[in-house]
Amino acid sequence: MTYDTEAAYKSKTAANTRGRANVMEMSELNELKALTDKRNLGPLNADDSARLEKLEERRSYLEGKANELVASVTDLSTKQMEDMTDEMLESIAENLTNSQVENFMKSDNVSAETKGKLIKARQAAITKVVGATGSIITAELAKRTIDEIETMGDVWIRDNVHLFTKPQMDELKKSKKFTEVQRNSYAQTRNDRHKDAAVANTRASLTELFTLRNSDGSRKPRKPEDIANLGRDVLMKDAAITMLSAADLEVIADKKTLTPTERKEIYEKVMDVTYTGANATALREYFRSPQGSRNWG
Repeated sequence: MTYDTEAAYKSKTAANTRGRANVMEMSELNELKALTDKRNLGPLNADDSARLEKLEERRSYLEGKANELVASVTDLSTKQMEDMTDEMLESIAENLTNSQVENFMKSDNVSAETKGKLIKARQAAITKVVGATGSIITAELAKRTIDEIETMGDVWIRDNVHLFTKPQMDELKKSKKFTEVQRNSYAQTRNDRHKDAAVANTRASLTELFTLRNSDGSRKPRKPEDIANLGRDVLMKDAAITMLSAADLEVIADKKTLTPTERKEIYEKVMDVTYTGANATALREYFRSPQGSRNWG
């Protein structure tokens, strides 16, 4: 490429230098987050502990610059990505947009090996948010788009489909990346995994279905539409009833997840004087409301 003036050349060179520096700092920020999450789950080994201690010195700077760094990475062109080392690409794989990855994969200037490394790094970033056992529904996983989920491939989806949100499942059912047989099998696998989790009929066994885990280990309730989507094999369990909220009941009735007979059974269990679930007061107040009486009484 030629430049009209020396000033234009210098400007372009300076921009490339800044861009490369931002990529390196984005890599540091990703590593800082990963090691912090890892520490929240248990003690770090000596090398990780030493590396985290060093990154902690730059935490304020990196976190303060986070939005700028993400914007810089998502603005990278295919040509700029082609000029990066495999290690640099892998370090920012989770921050790239789907269109960036798709365009990069079409490039004739990149080896199949490099393309494979980028995809594996991107898959690893998503795998990280569902936990090593594939049994943890996280707040981060709930943010993943259908394009990112499709990137993970058939086997990964089959192993983790029970962790997806209702909107993610709705998009997956329409995906053109998989056959109708595959899409139907995902729905069946999801239902089977939910049913298996409910067999023990304990709050502990159902916690993963009813809550999202944040990166710090804390939990928050899943959205009512996700709870309603769990189906009768889960919702009719006594332990599941103790975990329902009034908002959940409203959506369950609206979506007709349960039959009138099944709704009446839950109503009678909660309204019985012997029911002592932590949600007893809230559910009884809902059942006594005009809306609750109409849908559940």
